[in-house]
Amino acid sequence: MVLLLVPADPLRPRRADGHFAPEAAAARDAGHDVALVDHDALTEPGGAGQAVARVPGGAGPAVYRGWMLASTQYAALADALAAKGTSLRTSAAQYRQAHELPGWYPALAPLTPAAAWTAGDAEQEFHAACARLGPGPAVLRDYVKSMKHYWHQAAYISDTADHAAAWKVAARFRELRGEEFTGGFSCCAGSSSSPPRKPGPGGRAGPTGWSRRTPTPPATCRRTSAWHPSPG
Repeated sequence: MVLLLVPADPLRPRRADGHFAPEAAAARDAGHDVALVDHDALTEPGGAGQAVARVPGGAGPAVYRGWMLASTQYAALADALAAKGTSLRTSAAQYRQAHELPGWYPALAPLTPAAAWTAGDAEQEFHAACARLGPGPAVLRDYVKSMKHYWHQAAYISDTADHAAAWKVAARFRELRGEEFTGGFSCCAGSSSSPPRKPGPGGRAGPTGWSRRTPTPPATCRRTSAWHPSPG
């Protein structure tokens, strides 16, 4: 049996978050145990121990199904669970590989738009990545997320060869991502000048688009829940 970990409802911490409650119920019906984690605590520095306070010790292999976590946050979750004798089926290294573009891109390159990326946010490195991608339109993101709700300001680059205009988009993207900027700039080749359609009822859209808690597929050039079973 595998232990399923899902976020607790922020207002009713003894219940599963409503978005994941059906999956928690299905897991229980199938004979699996379910435990709740505090997502908000997971996103705070040093909060992983508090986040897993309701997870029983020695529970065996576990799978996390919840809101997107930064790779460092997932690693802290893994460490906190290990201290209680519980191991995540998807290791921190596997999660990072599946979560961040440089990790998953080589395996999916034939199935996803061409991409080039930087390590960090330096302007010179950004222009070098644009040059590697080649001239033409592109969609900008970092290693994990775009700002598509600011499409023309911070996502869509009409021509990577137009250095001034491309950097204006990148600088605005970097400003908006703030402390959540992850890894570096990633430019994905694309020809549409219109943003993707807004999420349906399954996603949580905030006043400016996708909120921090938004489920999307874990490995595409557009992507925010996590579901990363181990390879094989």
